[in-house]
Amino acid sequence: MFSIIFQNLSTVVQDADLQAFIEDFQSQVSNEFAQAWGVDATVNSGGAGWQITILDEPGPNDPSGALGYHSLDQNFTPYGVVFAKLSEDNGISWTSVASHEGLEILADPLIDSTCFIDTSGGNGTTGYLVAQEVCDGPERQTYQGAVNRTALSDFVFPGWFIPGYTNQVDYLNQVPGPLQLASGGYVSVDQVQQATGWQQILGDKKIKGIAQGIRQQRMSVQSLPQKILARSR
Repeated sequence: MFSIIFQNLSTVVQDADLQAFIEDFQSQVSNEFAQAWGVDATVNSGGAGWQITILDEPGPNDPSGALGYHSLDQNFTPYGVVFAKLSEDNGISWTSVASHEGLEILADPLIDSTCFIDTSGGNGTTGYLVAQEVCDGPERQTYQGAVNRTALSDFVFPGWFIPGYTNQVDYLNQVPGPLQLASGGYVSVDQVQQATGWQQILGDKKIKGIAQGIRQQRMSVQSLPQKILARSR
């Protein structure tokens, strides 16, 4: 089982508030999220695990305008950052941001999972790569935790990534259908305009060469809504 550890370095978050959120987030992870995604984790404020740090504001090395983000360190260990003061100053609960980042770490720890939406009739030559970010589509949709009623992020189900899927695609049922967005939501995509189509590659050396060529730093950022960003500039 995974373990997520929250570290509070914010001046606007009291330790008691963090503990209240941790209890709600633990319930969310082990119930709603585990049922949908088959992933569970322990959530604490100390010990070993994937760390999510709560700060006040982004620093010079953080993404500009970010409410929070998750990435990988030099050892490919997932971590997250939440900017509590910036979130609260813009009317967004820091707990919903923390829930957002925590769930996305659990859904895609290495930030390398995508869904390919083929627009070439199955040939694999054109389409879209959709990042498996489970809280972006229903961004700004929140609900109260079961224990202490702190704000938690909505999230999509696996069916959201399947074109033509007809059942409910997010926990709060606010997203109209697969690959669609709730009000305020967004999605990260990469358009594939010309590819070679699906091929089989044999040989260990060639596989290693391809892997070496595409290695890069990965990061997923939850930013301020565009209207808020426009006012803050």
